[in-house]
Amino acid sequence: QTLGEAHRDTLQTLDDIAWICDKLEDGEAALLHYEKIYNTRRDVYGVEDADTLVALSNLAATYGENGDYPTSIKLYEELYELRSKLLGEGHPDTLSLLGEMGFAYSKLEDYRKAAELYGREYRGYSELYGEEDDKTIQALASYATLLTRDGRYEEAIPYLERLYAVRVRLLGEEHTATMTACNNLACTYADVDDIPRALEY
Repeated sequence: QTLGEAHRDTLQTLDDIAWICDKLEDGEAALLHYEKIYNTRRDVYGVEDADTLVALSNLAATYGENGDYPTSIKLYEELYELRSKLLGEGHPDTLSLLGEMGFAYSKLEDYRKAAELYGREYRGYSELYGEEDDKTIQALASYATLLTRDGRYEEAIPYLERLYAVRVRLLGEEHTATMTACNNLACTYADVDDIPRALEY
């Protein structure tokens, strides 16, 4: 009451409450709070304010957590355009949104669109950090997975090979993640009826 509803400290307190609601799995309450935070920050401080962008990200994520993936995607697209303008398309905070949108599209079973987004994320991280960075590897794994879900096995194989090779190099052949990559590669070779190559793995 002393500071007013639009004061940054008041909004931060409301953000803390929303976070608690989210952790308590009260998605509807969290969504109401995040909506209010975003709308207030946008109207008072503008869409390009740093805290407004964080509020938009939280709102998009919360819609996704509540299963409303179309709305989540719409908000992430809006955020992507803003971050691209302010930070550039190659900034890690911008690239991460491609993965968020890819995940949402995969939940809608639009595997082609999801693969496109994960592919862009992978190429961006690869250029920024190199092939052995954790973010690059995770994006590569997601990209390869979505290609196989979309039935594009031949296209997926080179990326699955790349993933397996980097897992072996960084983790060793007996690590769980490496064995998962090996199994996925073998299964994909089997999917294209290349049984001799499948048996190699």
